[in-house]
Amino acid sequence: MLSSHSRLTLPGEVGDAQRRGGREDAEVTIADELAALGLFGGLGEADIAALAEVCFLRRLARGQVLFLAGEPSEHLCVVRSGLLRVVTSSPHGDQFMLSDIGPGQTLGELSILDGKPRSADVVAAEATELIVIPAAAVRALLDREPAALRAFAMELARSLRRLTGAMGDILFLDLPRRLAKLLIAGAVAGPDGTYRVELAGSQSVLAAQLGVTRQSLNKALTGLAKRGWIDVAGRDVVLRDVAALARFVAS
Repeated sequence: MLSSHSRLTLPGEVGDAQRRGGREDAEVTIADELAALGLFGGLGEADIAALAEVCFLRRLARGQVLFLAGEPSEHLCVVRSGLLRVVTSSPHGDQFMLSDIGPGQTLGELSILDGKPRSADVVAAEATELIVIPAAAVRALLDREPAALRAFAMELARSLRRLTGAMGDILFLDLPRRLAKLLIAGAVAGPDGTYRVELAGSQSVLAAQLGVTRQSLNKALTGLAKRGWIDVAGRDVVLRDVAALARFVAS
């Protein structure tokens, strides 16, 4: 279970982390960053500027908790840099990773709309900087701007589609096939043409993402390696036969 002792404080207590309006380099303002988000597509400069005026920055070190499930929802968060990890936990401490939220992505749309408490735990997977917007300001914008409300609805629809796909994989694919599909999706071709996946965290993180124990994950990795389809070296996984992995997933 995640610990909340390292959470950063809220406005009024953030000190140097709170800077309104623009970046220190003055080349790209927070208003520019907000305007680039699909979530605020179609908004005029005045509305974007009003949001930028009330938002603040928050920095989290790796492992710091942004919030826990059940806590009040008072802000919409935009990841400026770094990576947030969304997880849900059982009463026994087992964790399942729901998603990673990276630069340019947002967190908290659902709670903005229904006002309910946070539905999952969120922790910084690496050093992270956020643009944080008070929920009241976003709700006021949604009340008066149909374009903003439509953009929110589109973002929630995309999230629902991702979750539906993930649930289908859990229901219809066994662990080795889910793992193979995940590796294919994350593979990047190197200069030599070899496809590699650099795991974002430890194998425990990957196990949480797949909703299994680390022992089960190791068994699945070993099985794929024995078939000659992958090589595992620490956090690097080399895909030796992408076509075979794809056929395996589809079988």
